[in-house]
Amino acid sequence: MTKQGENIKLTKEQKQLHDELFSKNEDVVLNALNRIEEVGNVVFIKPLLELYFSSQTLKVKKYVEKIFSNIKVKNVAEEIESFVAEYKHHKEIKNIIVAFWESSINFTDLRPFCEIFVTADEQTALEIFTLIEQNIANQNPNKNTECLKIISSDRKHYSEFKTRLCDELEKMFQLP
Repeated sequence: MTKQGENIKLTKEQKQLHDELFSKNEDVVLNALNRIEEVGNVVFIKPLLELYFSSQTLKVKKYVEKIFSNIKVKNVAEEIESFVAEYKHHKEIKNIIVAFWESSINFTDLRPFCEIFVTADEQTALEIFTLIEQNIANQNPNKNTECLKIISSDRKHYSEFKTRLCDELEKMFQLP
């Protein structure tokens, strides 16, 4: 998977917003989030994910969740798909998955979410199941075999509940 966002040149204003996102001053961060929410741009997907998973303040985390829940930027799915699996071990990934689901983004590559499913706790696995169920029709069927391999890769370590979710996902990915 290519990391598209890393190849994008930022404008002077975007660079300033990026820098403000990682300020030590929470008010500066919240102001930057407000401006990003207003202007919206896919170049901020990775920085927003980084901010979310590195921030210690609930206010910042909630604001980022709100942005992701209401995201309406076109072509954002591919950018998210490129970066989200990097955070599969983070304990708060569930909140981001919920935000993506709430935004109704049309994901076309479900493999990153399958990677998260493998390491996820039961609640996060359920949220991923819901997101996959919502997007399965958007994915190219050629990627289904890879998704099947990913979700089944650690099946022997799944709880009973997660195994049932895996069974249902396998059925979804096997349909033409």
